[in-house]
Amino acid sequence: LKPDSAQVMEQYEHKYWGKYAAITKNSFGQGYGYYVGCYVTKDKLKEILKDAIVCAHIDNYFEDNIMWPVIVRSGINDKHEKIHYILHYSEDEKEIPCPFEMVEDILTGQCYKKEQSLPLKDWGVMVLREKEGGKE
Repeated sequence: LKPDSAQVMEQYEHKYWGKYAAITKNSFGQGYGYYVGCYVTKDKLKEILKDAIVCAHIDNYFEDNIMWPVIVRSGINDKHEKIHYILHYSEDEKEIPCPFEMVEDILTGQCYKKEQSLPLKDWGVMVLREKEGGKE
């Protein structure tokens, strides 16, 4: 890659390829485009994804400990309450830190605070309602 206007995020560390970009980021319209011209590790791909999410101003989208096979989806119910759905696509039980300030599991009535462990059963689901002002 020989970028004209793109920001070089990573370059090759190679005798002959060192002058070329391996990963670039460029503004495009009102956003950014990324070009990955090489094999990258899972950690490097996560780093690029995090950068894209920050640039897109997406809040609470990607937490370090929340990734496949756990998926988080959020919405607003008819009472204007913020609801989060934690979907666990695995036969293994798992615990993840709660990414929300204060929530109530509407299936069990259990309340959880930020960073408290959320127990995920195999192929389980949690439906969490945000509690205002951290009140239980």
